[in-house]
Amino acid sequence: VGPTPDDRLYGKECGHVFMSPIRYYLPMLHTERWVVMDSTAGTDLMSFGMYQGADAIVCVVEPRANSIRVFEQMQPIAAEFNLPLLMFVNKHDDAQVDLFAPYQDQIVGRLPFTNVDAAASDTSRALDDLYQTLSRLTIDPTLRRQRLRQWKAGHDAKAA
Repeated sequence: VGPTPDDRLYGKECGHVFMSPIRYYLPMLHTERWVVMDSTAGTDLMSFGMYQGADAIVCVVEPRANSIRVFEQMQPIAAEFNLPLLMFVNKHDDAQVDLFAPYQDQIVGRLPFTNVDAAASDTSRALDDLYQTLSRLTIDPTLRRQRLRQWKAGHDAKAA
């Protein structure tokens, strides 16, 4: 989602206004087709309400404390809106199994930290796992609009 114009990227003004059309458009989609959005890492777009029009969030998490912390910060927001939050582990290594143990029921795929020759096979298998999990999710366009109204009501109440 983006890009942000340079005057906002390097200036003092917020660039969220440029994403508002997407935030309001997603909940209005009357489709059971998949729309995939990629955004910057972090919780910023979560608190902005960007994902209220989504059916699920797949967060790419690396085996680093900060990456896991971002995922953990997203959990209560996703739970508040009954929005599935899933984890796709990037640069996975068997030595880090304990690091991801608390999230086993949310992990939808793993891409191992591997050499270039094996990467194509590993990527294909990991993306197939992700596709299989996402294809079992229920897509209900009315939930998107309901989440956006819920987020907006809470946001307006906090601003007042």
